[in-house]
Amino acid sequence: MKALVAVENSILTAIRHTLTDDRPHQDLGPDYYQRRKPQQSIDNAIRRLTDLGYNVTLTPPPSTVAG
Repeated sequence: MKALVAVENSILTAIRHTLTDDRPHQDLGPDYYQRRKPQQSIDNAIRRLTDLGYNVTLTPPPSTVAG
């Protein structure tokens, strides 16, 4: 039931912004919240893996050299 209310709220918020701004709705994209708060996304992923019993060690991605 909570999920249904959350989806309804999202839809109503989008409709309200569309009507008050007088412009078409622009989807923010599936990774909007990850782009907005990247550290929180990382922390949540680590917490989920830890809850599943995994030990998590982060290493930076390899740097690419443009040639």
